[in-house]
Amino acid sequence: MGIPADVLQDISLSAEKYYHPFQKVSGTKIRKIANPSKPLKAIQKQIAEKLLSLVPLPVEICGGRKGMSIRENAKTHLGQPEVVTIDLKDCFPSISFEAVFDLFRNDFGYSKEVSGMLTKLTTYRRSLPQGGVTSGALVNILLIPLCAQIRTIITGTSKLTVWVDDITFSGKDVRKYCQEVVLTVQHFGFRTRSRKVKVMSNNQPQIVTGTVTNKKLSIPKKKIISFVNDFRNKRSNNESTIGRINYVSFVNPGQGKRLRKRIDASKK
Repeated sequence: MGIPADVLQDISLSAEKYYHPFQKVSGTKIRKIANPSKPLKAIQKQIAEKLLSLVPLPVEICGGRKGMSIRENAKTHLGQPEVVTIDLKDCFPSISFEAVFDLFRNDFGYSKEVSGMLTKLTTYRRSLPQGGVTSGALVNILLIPLCAQIRTIITGTSKLTVWVDDITFSGKDVRKYCQEVVLTVQHFGFRTRSRKVKVMSNNQPQIVTGTVTNKKLSIPKKKIISFVNDFRNKRSNNESTIGRINYVSFVNPGQGKRLRKRIDASKK
């Protein structure tokens, strides 16, 4: 990887010291983030580029891939009779040190020593850290068997995508697959909650990775209203507001244009 073996070994022996853990609050949701410091980040980048990126992924796995976005993920399910979304609970921390070690040992074929070193360099406190450079790629690779099994359950012309911890399938009468898919998710060691399994028919908003997919892609009306209210009540600054407008415009240019007009009118 272009990094001396003794450096890799030394850092792997005390890898946890190279993380900066913090909590990120979004509404009522709290996420534990562990960002690697510069030396470990450089190593993880090499592991991601020279090892993990070589693993071919099925087309259904969309998250963290070049050329893919939440817009493209949602577009797969555009105009479907039914859409089902399943959220994997605590996806990153549920992936253990042992699972990552087994991947490097059995799938990549490295020795126990090398597999142990690579695992120490890519995990934090015995699990996969949310914030690690390699974490997204490792999640995608470890989800390949689950994705393949779900594909055998969802038959015919039904659509399937996996965006990190969001599993979505759509088509005619796909709700009949829910129970078997949830049991399969649990069989592979992941968890989900019943309230995180959503079945959406086409007479209601069908929301996939934050995007409405009924007839055309758009941002939910409630989200647009919250963006405007945040600006009016000074809960978002100009920079974040511009970012939100750009995000809406990326998903739906017309909707983004209308949002910009509403924001501009609020300035007067």
